[in-house]
Amino acid sequence: MLRGDYASGTVPDARAWGDLSGPERARRQAILDDIRRRVDENGPRFAVASDDRARQFIPFAALNGYGAMLSEAFEEVDAGPVEPGSPEEDGGEPPFDPAC
Repeated sequence: MLRGDYASGTVPDARAWGDLSGPERARRQAILDDIRRRVDENGPRFAVASDDRARQFIPFAALNGYGAMLSEAFEEVDAGPVEPGSPEEDGGEPPFDPAC
């Protein structure tokens, strides 16, 4: 694990955002200093690809209607965009006419 001055070259400084107000610049600088300190003490963290990553989503499969909801969402995406004012957009109802 890398330690030491690793973060000093990789974590930006709050001066990277030139249009910040004084309090916002100080807030961001404190956050960045904390990140820099953590990386210097513990080393950087790297994302690790895992074949088991999908397992965390398995509990959603037990939800009642989850599979049907996903199928409906995929069908909507496959159908393409709906034209504004079309009966499909309004759930099959004709557009509301406030003059009636």
